[in-house]
Amino acid sequence: MKPATLVGGLALTCFFALLLPATAQDTEPPVAPPASTPATPPTAQPVDQTTPPTAQPAFATPPPDMSTNAAPTGGLIVTTPAAARFDTAMSFYNAGQFADAVAAFSDFVRDFPDDRHREEALYRLAESYRSLGRTDDALAAYTYQVQTYPDGTLRTSAELRRGAILFDAGKFADAIAPLQFVVDKGDSSLQEIAKYLLGRSLIDTQKETDGRTFLQGLVDAQPPGKYAGSAAQTLAELDDAQNNYTDALALWQKALALSSDPAVQATAAARGGWSALEAKKPEQAEKLFQTARKLDASGDSRKVANTGLLRILFQQKRYTEWTTLYAGEKGNLLDSARSEILYDLGHASFVLKRWKEAVAGFDQYLAAFSAQDTAVTAAYERFLALTQIDRTRTASEAETYLKAWPKSPYHARVLLLEAQELSREKKFNDALPLWENLAGETGDTSWPHQDILLQLARTYDELKQWDKAATAYQAFLDDAGVHPGDGGDARTKQLLEAQARLAVCLQNSNQLLAATDAWKTLLSQAPNGALEQEAALESLGLIYARGGPAQEPDMVATFKKLLDQFPQSPLRAMAAFSVGDSLFKARDYTGAEPLFLNARNWDAKNWLQPATQRLVLGAYGLKDDAKAEGYLKEYDALPPLADPQAQIAARLPAALLYWLGETAAKSQKWDAAEIYYTRVTQHPDPGDLLAGAWWQLGEVQSQRKEWPVAVASYEKYRQLKPDAKDATVVLLALGRAQLGAQNFDAAKKLGEQALLQEPEGPRSAAARTLLGETAYATQNYPEAARMFATIAVLFDDPQIAPQAMARAADAFDKAGDAKSATDWRQKLQDKYPGYQTASYL
Repeated sequence: MKPATLVGGLALTCFFALLLPATAQDTEPPVAPPASTPATPPTAQPVDQTTPPTAQPAFATPPPDMSTNAAPTGGLIVTTPAAARFDTAMSFYNAGQFADAVAAFSDFVRDFPDDRHREEALYRLAESYRSLGRTDDALAAYTYQVQTYPDGTLRTSAELRRGAILFDAGKFADAIAPLQFVVDKGDSSLQEIAKYLLGRSLIDTQKETDGRTFLQGLVDAQPPGKYAGSAAQTLAELDDAQNNYTDALALWQKALALSSDPAVQATAAARGGWSALEAKKPEQAEKLFQTARKLDASGDSRKVANTGLLRILFQQKRYTEWTTLYAGEKGNLLDSARSEILYDLGHASFVLKRWKEAVAGFDQYLAAFSAQDTAVTAAYERFLALTQIDRTRTASEAETYLKAWPKSPYHARVLLLEAQELSREKKFNDALPLWENLAGETGDTSWPHQDILLQLARTYDELKQWDKAATAYQAFLDDAGVHPGDGGDARTKQLLEAQARLAVCLQNSNQLLAATDAWKTLLSQAPNGALEQEAALESLGLIYARGGPAQEPDMVATFKKLLDQFPQSPLRAMAAFSVGDSLFKARDYTGAEPLFLNARNWDAKNWLQPATQRLVLGAYGLKDDAKAEGYLKEYDALPPLADPQAQIAARLPAALLYWLGETAAKSQKWDAAEIYYTRVTQHPDPGDLLAGAWWQLGEVQSQRKEWPVAVASYEKYRQLKPDAKDATVVLLALGRAQLGAQNFDAAKKLGEQALLQEPEGPRSAAARTLLGETAYATQNYPEAARMFATIAVLFDDPQIAPQAMARAADAFDKAGDAKSATDWRQKLQDKYPGYQTASYL
């Protein structure tokens, strides 16, 4: 049991601000230039203008009515009232005097309804409101502007501001229309932020597919834009919320890669770590958490990363690392994970046998979280730790625990520890009621029921309550017969002692007949042919079998008697196997064979596998390959064993398979040889035979003209035998296989290396033959003819020369030199008239 894990990556949104600015309005998107410049020389432009104003004529046309256009008068610029008012408002705006600007722009908009600067005045009025934090007034001004000037040059900027304000106000449905306008009409710089805000607004209005499309487009854009990382984070958060942790992980990694801000990177790494953890990718999670910790020395990201890293270490049982990290970072952990961390602190220390630290950790946990379901487990492990610190406190601490946790699922186990300690201290009167209580308990397979029965019997015995002791010992022996356990010397000794104490207690209580029967069962031998003798022989045989190698001769002698006198005994299969196994160990394979055959015929369920295994090995010992192959086929057909240890014990030695491969190869049974050598190469424990098996496998595959796999086998041999990998014989074998596999360049290089190593002698001839055959295969017939002719001249050998002559003739023929071909055939006929053509491959 363990504290409930934190949902949704520890509710991480409680600990991190968005990667975006605080509000959508703070994004400062670029603004289109005003419709025209002021009539007076232009002042500094607003900070969010990204392009300079367009150039204007030196003099403007005289304005009609209330227009702000200046009029020429005698060569001087005459500023209209409207122009002066607009310039004054802009001066306030550019100076950051937004309250004055609001008043000035408001008056201008009211007083000059037809002026060409009125759209810009409305926009600057809205911007001034926004700068003053009066977002409702700003929104109204932007809205009036776009409604009044639907085709105005500043509409896209105003629509973007409207969308941002509505977005920040949580009015996502209302934000969609203005943001969509910017996406459709704005330039690229405005479109990017608009797409981002639009995507988020669509998601927040349950239009997830459309929203994802906009955001994913920003994420995938090349080169990435300013909001690619923010879009990646938004999608990552959405996938996290929908439990799509694998997709979220990829997006957090994207956000991490796109950002250059360490704080933002730390956030993405920490959040990505939790996504990876939820996606069952602990290695990636650990790397991301470590990245977040490097990027954030003390902030929230480090807390989240530390908390996640602790969870990974705990889940992977890396308790030493867990305690080290906790010691260094306990002040940088999430408060929401405190119960989990304190529990893990106690448990990790407990597993590491740091008993005092375990107690301290559990004390902290129990002080704050005693109402949690896992508190009872924490208290139990705390109790166990206390008993390790001071065993003499076991009884008192057990009483304290049971009083505090009367319904604990560990109630019986705490009582067991208390009873054991009281018995160790020889306080049998105090221990007795506990043992009597525990004897009636039931549990899973780990519950030590038999040990409890035995301890109850010993307690009665110590208190000289002979009748009850005899009954308890018999109960123990009866239970041991039903559940024999794992056996072993200690177990055999325990059973024998219990049987002996049973006889003693029966005798001390004057139950002499029962005592006699007990001693007969333990010590006596029944009359020949009697059922008691059969039972005695069976029991003694089993006891000796449990006694290990020292009692093997007695076991064999007992089982021989059992087979001779009681051939239909239920234990005849075990007896036959045991006697056969003794003969097998003495290398009397012939004598062991019929016993193994009987064992598996009489009880195939228990003895078919081990008996057949020894039959295979016995045939190997006799070097009877026919029997070995037959038994091996039977053994291979058996179903695999489930227990890993049993699988290891049932494994046939590689030497057997290697020998079968050699035997098959000598008989030119190449298919069988290939199978056996392959099994050696796949054997879990081939020993020194592995390299040789690869070599022999390559040889057999070459015989079968399986050239590509032969190449692979020879190469494996060269890897395993680096000191022999360039031996000439190895190069020649590999070269021939490469030629067969039509790897002509490789074959040629190997032939050249072999010839360089041994320019003279038979291997020189083999190397030259390889080079000649390679040239011939690549249709370089003149070179092939030259090489074969050289061999024929250099090596006057009845095995080498005739083949070289024949191949020289073939090569000259292919090269179009019919005369030379005829000459070489004549030489071959003259010198080796009985030569039969042989293929190189």
